[in-house]
Amino acid sequence: MSKWSILGGLCFAASAVLLLFQGVGKMMKEDYTTGMMTLVDVVEKKYLSWIDGINVDVARQAADYVVNMPLYQLLFALGILFFIFSMFFRGK
Repeated sequence: MSKWSILGGLCFAASAVLLLFQGVGKMMKEDYTTGMMTLVDVVEKKYLSWIDGINVDVARQAADYVVNMPLYQLLFALGILFFIFSMFFRGK
């Protein structure tokens, strides 16, 4: 197993655990309207202010999308990306 495969597996596991805990947390509350945790919820907004300084509109929208997507989806996508890397960089 390469380091990329291990990182992909860890991202998948973290995504599953996060989704499980968020689901259990939602079931324990009376109102099920609470949203999923995003990167904006985890990191302070002052560390993400660099996104507003991006001049290219498409890049700014893409960065906003990534930062505001649910964290379990971001971890799952990173896991897929790491597994793709492991296919290309097999011997390293």
